[in-house]
Amino acid sequence: MKLDLVMIVKDAASTLPRCLESFRTEVDDIIIIDTGSSDDTQTVAKRYDSKIYQIPWENNFAKARNAALQKSDADWRLVIDSDEYLTAGNNLKKAILEQQALHASFVGRLRIRSKFQTNGNIQYENSYVSRILPREAFYEGAIHEQVVHPGLPIIQFDGFVVDHDGYFGSHKSERNIPILMDLLESEPNSFYHLFQLAREHRNVKQFESAHQLLTKALQICPATSSIFPMLIVDLIYNCIELKYFEQGLYTIERYESQLAWYPDFHFACGIFYMKWILYDPSKFLYFPRIETAYLRCLSLGDENITTSVEGTGSYLAAHNLASLYKASGNLEKAKIYQHLETKWRKDHRISF
Repeated sequence: MKLDLVMIVKDAASTLPRCLESFRTEVDDIIIIDTGSSDDTQTVAKRYDSKIYQIPWENNFAKARNAALQKSDADWRLVIDSDEYLTAGNNLKKAILEQQALHASFVGRLRIRSKFQTNGNIQYENSYVSRILPREAFYEGAIHEQVVHPGLPIIQFDGFVVDHDGYFGSHKSERNIPILMDLLESEPNSFYHLFQLAREHRNVKQFESAHQLLTKALQICPATSSIFPMLIVDLIYNCIELKYFEQGLYTIERYESQLAWYPDFHFACGIFYMKWILYDPSKFLYFPRIETAYLRCLSLGDENITTSVEGTGSYLAAHNLASLYKASGNLEKAKIYQHLETKWRKDHRISF
């Protein structure tokens, strides 16, 4: 069985060595499509015996990815970006063969751990993305492209973690916003594109534009969609930024039963009630809901299937509970949750 690493890159000389070094022993060949680098990307790639091809960039990620897939003659293709690198797991080919013995063909999902910053704090969002592809799979979508795999089962490869820091301190929203706006010209009722464009606007702190997009997306997004939980959580955080607290409360109370399973929802609720009370002390009647929200997070634990911010079901919730109890004068409980926060943070570091 042959496994190729398949990539599209542009001006990736600074990140490519880390990426290729982490994956080089996991794959047979490295296939790289360069869409117009002006730095030393190709020189770096050649050091790893990569097969390098050049195509013009046409503002379409799916088209570029499919071109890269077509250059591979492997049974399986591992799709990775240059700002990603393997931090946990090894012997991926063995894991694929084990699954192939159970399923003739499938699409494999890997955990992508994306670094981001909020309010000066570094956090990580875990998402589970289709990256291990059989020959019959391909991509569609000009941006935030999706794998097309008619009828194939989706298998999650636990134990493998890919870290991603490409959006940390970057300006990719400036590139992504025009592409998404073009897509919405032809597909104005695409809740997926509306949601993604809202996220890009949030990245550049254009919260009013994001709010309009999130509100429209929610009107047409089915509750069964994989992005629905994230859409609700993003809307709550956006209401906080704009101080639309009445709308935020309505959103929470309308969807709390549907999202009772999702720690990120309850974590957002805790933040929401705290911010509302600080903004308007007359809303102190909601104070008990802060504790309830974070305790619910801990009872659920960290989410490992749907996209979720790492720690919302463990150390982040424990940290906020410790702060809450300390502010309330309950130092004994504060100490308990400070200890749990330290322990769970350490546990997460050990897992990588």
